[in-house]
Amino acid sequence: PQGSILGPLLFLIYINDMPSFISGNENCLLYADDATLLVGAEHINGELNNSNELLQRANTWYTINLLHINTMKTVSMLLSLRSHDLSTPEYVKFLGICIDRKLNFDVHG
Repeated sequence: PQGSILGPLLFLIYINDMPSFISGNENCLLYADDATLLVGAEHINGELNNSNELLQRANTWYTINLLHINTMKTVSMLLSLRSHDLSTPEYVKFLGICIDRKLNFDVHG
């Protein structure tokens, strides 16, 4: 029940199987009620394919467990050593840390 002492613990138990359900070459990090999905690939096309597959598995898990992804809080970001013409945000917040595309953390300055 929301607002109860046991609420956060029960929610963590409820979502505990999410990483194993969507496992593969990707990583799923859980912290409180936040889920972060990390995907890696050698080339941008592989990255996009892996990301799409991961999002499909995550969406399946959410549907099975009667949960919804908050699209207002959901972002994707491409970190690369090469330049790509993809529309991604200037930075994303990960557990209170602003990570920008160049990994220089200037947003905190």
